[in-house]
Amino acid sequence: MLKGATENSEFNFHPKCGPLKITHLAFADDLMLLARGDAISVGILMECLSNFGDMSGLKMNVNKLNLYTAGVHRQELEDIVQLTNLVKGSMPFLYLRIPLAAIKLKISSYDSLINKTKDYIGA
Repeated sequence: MLKGATENSEFNFHPKCGPLKITHLAFADDLMLLARGDAISVGILMECLSNFGDMSGLKMNVNKLNLYTAGVHRQELEDIVQLTNLVKGSMPFLYLRIPLAAIKLKISSYDSLINKTKDYIGA
């Protein structure tokens, strides 16, 4: 479905994902959707999720969802928030204990991950 959605001429890939045509990353029961920060592209992905839910009976848990954006102008962001009804999260955020951000992080941002890894391996 997501691949088909990208064939819509109005869909825009996230600028860093376009060359490889990446729309999503999945791990276990987590799904991260990626698109340019415009309401049309986000709407196309949301429609995919809705269609998938209708066919499979699986629905998004809106209490566990967040919207993360970078470089999206105020009006466009307001349109996207209204379209998705998602809570806007702030960066950096942790995903699988790894900090994710729109900017290059300092080494100190990884202290928690490094310390947990050291504890795990007994270093």
